[in-house]
Amino acid sequence: GLENPSVESPIGDFFGLMHGRVGHYSTPYLGVSEGKGFNCFFPMPFSKKCRITIENDSTNVLDSLYFQINYTLGDEITSDDGRFHALFRRSIPPKGKNHVLLDANGTPGIYMGCAIGAIPLGDKTWREGELQFYIDGAKYSPTFISTGWSDWFLSAWGIGLKQSIYAGSTYQVLHPEFGNKYFCSCYRIHVLDPIYFQNNLRIEQSQRGLENGIYFDRSDDWSSVVFWYQKLSKNPLPPLPERSVRCAGIEIQDWEFKAFERMKSGIDCIDDV
Repeated sequence: GLENPSVESPIGDFFGLMHGRVGHYSTPYLGVSEGKGFNCFFPMPFSKKCRITIENDSTNVLDSLYFQINYTLGDEITSDDGRFHALFRRSIPPKGKNHVLLDANGTPGIYMGCAIGAIPLGDKTWREGELQFYIDGAKYSPTFISTGWSDWFLSAWGIGLKQSIYAGSTYQVLHPEFGNKYFCSCYRIHVLDPIYFQNNLRIEQSQRGLENGIYFDRSDDWSSVVFWYQKLSKNPLPPLPERSVRCAGIEIQDWEFKAFERMKSGIDCIDDV
């Protein structure tokens, strides 16, 4: 019966594919089969009603849309049971500022995972920023913090194309000018290690690079979708960015096809470049 949606995201990003690039992976809660079958198995409890809409805000006519939804009626769902949420955000924070993935307030909840896409806006290594979790009032120091991009997505010393049941990267290419991994899309689902909060949870992605052993601040282009459960709250989600903001700079590039084939073959996905 809430007036505001609990889920708001572009459809590709919701299924863990950032920047409009198709890939494939499989987890217990989300997956994409052969780049065509988009699957979500997150339980979405409701006590009175549930309404799901898909909006076409492009100038093209959608010829067909196939979907299948499985649901049950009559379950004992109370206001104490968490409702499913998902939120898309995109930003280009200035140097010294962080990309905010989530700022949930008011009621208890459980963080279940995220998908993050990055477009580096310059050369040199960029994936040294941490994911920072501020739980239940923490302000000046994160409750816990990752050791970097590749570590958070369960890899190390860089991350190549990989798909596992908990984390992976579905798409990345080497930019021909920057020599940097570009349009990098990663996911992580917390099946065995969800993160609980009582009053609020704020998640930020810091922006740091590395050159000759020295860390430095960066400004890059970040997109993210966060998945979590939370008890009923009247606090609305932040509005979805306009289409022009969501789609800026993600057009398919002429050089991408050959670069992606090299990445899939393992030629360009070994080192942290």
